[in-house]
Amino acid sequence: MVVTSAMKRSSGLSSKSKKGQRSGSGAGSNHTPAGKPELWRQTKLGNHVSIGTNATILPVTICDQVVIGAGAVVTKDIVEPGIYAGNPARLLRRLPATP
Repeated sequence: MVVTSAMKRSSGLSSKSKKGQRSGSGAGSNHTPAGKPELWRQTKLGNHVSIGTNATILPVTICDQVVIGAGAVVTKDIVEPGIYAGNPARLLRRLPATP
């Protein structure tokens, strides 16, 4: 996935941010187990994935051609192309997969 400047603005990242560091004000919570990298899990995003404002994405895998609605909470892997929203996020409409 390529991170664009628009994504950096919407995610709270700045060009001066270091990997794993967020800029701006926030709750300051860090949910990674410090000192235990073997417990860390990855979030994997496919191609053509759009994530709405204030969406929360837990460590999951999201396939290609997915739209996540604003404020959605993704708690499970998304394996089917479509539009997802809600808490927890659920499929609202299927989208055709492109080859």
